[in-house]
Amino acid sequence: MSGVCQHKGGDARDGRVTKEQESAERYRVRAEELRVIAEMDRNEETRQILLGIARDYEKMAISMDKIEATNRLLGKS
Repeated sequence: MSGVCQHKGGDARDGRVTKEQESAERYRVRAEELRVIAEMDRNEETRQILLGIARDYEKMAISMDKIEATNRLLGKS
């Protein structure tokens, strides 16, 4: 999953955002949405499941950050 997209923010070198950066941000947004839903849910089991999924999205975002950093070191982004 490599590539570059024109977008706000992103790489300070040229103002472009990579697909990895976009994915990481999207995963973080989804994690936050799930945490908000979990807060409102009355069922403890459902709340814990939603929070677990949110943690998984955060882990995926961290993985995308690591891929982006590696690509940058290798000159691929």
